[in-house]
Amino acid sequence: MVTAGLTVKDKTGASIGQVAGVKTDASGKQVATIKMGADSFAVDTSALAVDNGVATINATQAEIKSMMKKK
Repeated sequence: MVTAGLTVKDKTGASIGQVAGVKTDASGKQVATIKMGADSFAVDTSALAVDNGVATINATQAEIKSMMKKK
């Protein structure tokens, strides 16, 4: 289960940030806000794999940063 405070790692295993919060969006999906340094982004909790208190996203930190710039 994704909860606030979990450490977030990218697919390489590098720690990239922390879950700042989890909320339900208008469609009923659980969405996690990930704080990555000064930046933050939202992701469907189904995109995060949780194991031993760590959430892992299937992207690298560089891929995430490039997606954030496109918005």
